[in-house]
Amino acid sequence: MAGEFSGKVALVTQVRAFEEYSSKPSFSQEAIVIDFATTPEYVRSVLPPGLEPGDTPAGHILMSTMESKLCGAFDCTIASLDVKFRGKPGTFILEIIISNDLPVTWDREVWGEAKNTDTCRPWRSGDWRYAYAVRDGVRLIEVQAKFGEDLPPRVRDAINFEIKAYPH
Repeated sequence: MAGEFSGKVALVTQVRAFEEYSSKPSFSQEAIVIDFATTPEYVRSVLPPGLEPGDTPAGHILMSTMESKLCGAFDCTIASLDVKFRGKPGTFILEIIISNDLPVTWDREVWGEAKNTDTCRPWRSGDWRYAYAVRDGVRLIEVQAKFGEDLPPRVRDAINFEIKAYPH
């Protein structure tokens, strides 16, 4: 970053440079996404104030290898629910398990996401994919699937509603 530290306080130019750099996060990923149905009662029981259940009580499990310009490469598992905020559809992340401390710290402090460091491992071999996620020694999720021509990749464009975020 530009400038030097003045004692233990960052200079205004350093703060601005960091804000500019971190305001444009980018990620690449290879992921398995599994959609699931749940109940309206469960969705309401876990949502924070301000969020409403989506039109259908549904959620998603994402298991992936990611790379970010902000915190490097990591394996990740995300559990999210479909929600609405002021009538606008999106998702709310219930849990994120990450295989590296830096992305956990970054995303917890900056975006307020419910992240934890533990073990996530996705593998691929030809058309086969295998992934699992462990939290506190318990294997929570395990997936094995064969992907072929009849299962094309999909693009999912959704807004994730974060509880704590600094303005960009």
